[in-house]
Amino acid sequence: DETSPSQPTNLKVSSVSNDKASITWTASSDNVAVKGYIIYRDGNKIAEIAPGTSYTDKEVVPTSTHTYSVGAFDAAENESGRDGSVQVTIPDETSPSQPTNLKVSSVSNDKASITWTASSDNVAVKGYIIYRDGNKIAEIAPGTSYTDKEVVPTSTHTYSVGAFDA
Repeated sequence: DETSPSQPTNLKVSSVSNDKASITWTASSDNVAVKGYIIYRDGNKIAEIAPGTSYTDKEVVPTSTHTYSVGAFDAAENESGRDGSVQVTIPDETSPSQPTNLKVSSVSNDKASITWTASSDNVAVKGYIIYRDGNKIAEIAPGTSYTDKEVVPTSTHTYSVGAFDA
């Protein structure tokens, strides 16, 4: 057998999450039989599967972008061409942990300083949102302290801090 299978067509992304990407396609045909499909991520072979029209890549990480393509092969190892490609960006669906150990580190007539223990995230913490009395007063880059320079003498305030990622 010297005839290659037809190219898989209609390659599509069927689902994406923060830890996997699934693709589907329309089956190829061959003069004898299609033995399977070769899956490529970013131009590199990542899997060889038995006949079917879907594949789930479980080797992805949040915020990465990948290009997938698929080729068919037969029992004689003739490989089809690849009909186009699809691009997938893996989302980051995991929120950072809540900052802990929030403390007032110093107070004066016109300012109050707070500190906390840094949050963690599956990718990276982009920054923190500072709240005074339930109202957002600042958004800062990663760090573990903030000085509120807009306090009034003899006033009492409640502070909280939240983390955010990309």
